[in-house]
Amino acid sequence: MHSINWKSLKNVSSVSEQLGITAKVEFLQRPESYPEPTKLVEVIETHRSLIFLTDHYAYKLKKPLRSKTFDFSTLAARRQNCHHEIRLNRRLAQSVYLSIISITVDHEGRLSMDGDGEVVEWLVQMRKLDRDRMLDHCIVNTTVLPDEIESVGRLLSWFYRQTPPANWSGAHYCHCLADSISEARLGLLRHAFGLPLTQINDVANALADFIEVHRAEMIQRVRNGRVIDAHGDLRPEHICLESPPVIIDCLEFNQDLRILDTASEMCFLTQECELLNGDFPGDAEIGRQLWRVYVQRTGDRVSEELRLFYCGYHAFLRASLAIAHLRDEVVRQPEKWKPKALRYLDAASIALS
Repeated sequence: MHSINWKSLKNVSSVSEQLGITAKVEFLQRPESYPEPTKLVEVIETHRSLIFLTDHYAYKLKKPLRSKTFDFSTLAARRQNCHHEIRLNRRLAQSVYLSIISITVDHEGRLSMDGDGEVVEWLVQMRKLDRDRMLDHCIVNTTVLPDEIESVGRLLSWFYRQTPPANWSGAHYCHCLADSISEARLGLLRHAFGLPLTQINDVANALADFIEVHRAEMIQRVRNGRVIDAHGDLRPEHICLESPPVIIDCLEFNQDLRILDTASEMCFLTQECELLNGDFPGDAEIGRQLWRVYVQRTGDRVSEELRLFYCGYHAFLRASLAIAHLRDEVVRQPEKWKPKALRYLDAASIALS
């Protein structure tokens, strides 16, 4: 049985919520709790959720937490977020995101799924995907076919073409980029854990200088409709090479974090194909192929300077996110976060050199 990180739930909104999630998790870990037959229940824990995998489905439970970027602290907030997650993810994974399921409690205190009692929790039900067909696994195992990457590129290009422009001004977009860089710099410097301070400042300054020098180009991209409500977390582990491919786990909890230049999001994906979350050697050629399909299908003629800026920008933010794990209440795999941050810092430096 999966060991839940209960300390991560210390900031729940009430004692009753904390007591309640214990019972809900224990209920969801039992195969007999599900409406469909299943032999086993596997649990995957993330910062914000617990995902329970049965033989054929995945059920996502939101942790009752809140931070400056999301608020899952109440039952109503979690229900609303479940609706957002299904609506937004159906844009790129219509067949995966199935429904919202309730957990109810009867007058004798027994929990059930979609029962007649009081609703005590909401879950997102998804079709279970083949882990071996996720793009990150396929890159590691060198099983990616060119036609599969072509299909992913076509799907993303279609998504970018048909998504309306974000209701942002060019000035606001540039301001948000600059704020993200400043926040990442502060995060890396505040508790640097032996990271190279000069490199951090050099990268941050280069990124900030680029925005100032190329401000007109960025504002024009906003005016041209290139900045949209995008996926927001477009990593290889969220892409399943089915036929046709599906892309899951968009950043549903904060719209501002999803507002991206389509070229920026593609640069993030291409870089992640090479760096693979900073954990394994990836495949830069897959990223290059995705970029070629994007340019051909969208007609977006991105300058090489802007492409490299976006690569450096995302690598810098990823370095900050990596080192932030060492400030968690309970640090999982503490030995991996500093090397990962260093790899991303180096990637940012190379892109901006």
